[in-house]
Amino acid sequence: MLAGSITRGVGTGPSDSISAFANVLAVLSGPDLGRLRRRAGRTQRWVADRVGIPVTVVSAYENGRRQPSADVVERIVAALGFRIELIELPDPDVQAKKLEDVLGLAEALPYRARPLARPRR
Repeated sequence: MLAGSITRGVGTGPSDSISAFANVLAVLSGPDLGRLRRRAGRTQRWVADRVGIPVTVVSAYENGRRQPSADVVERIVAALGFRIELIELPDPDVQAKKLEDVLGLAEALPYRARPLARPRR
């Protein structure tokens, strides 16, 4: 199973890895782009100038009035200095088995009930 993550990169140029994940880019909503922009400390005007789109379009993306294409999302994310990565998540069945093993070990530990603390007055 794969999950996406967005991390802050050092450079501001587009990454080769970004273009390979057009389907993941399409999942990013406009409000997500707005959060990334604010995290990067940039204005809508700055993003618009770097990406080559009108500031009104950036605003429309961030407010959910328009849906950016994968190409535009890629350019915005790269301009803000972030990169999109796909990471492999552990198999849920393997994780469930490990959890069962740990819980089985926990149940095997000796248990000694402690007296309840008396409330202070």
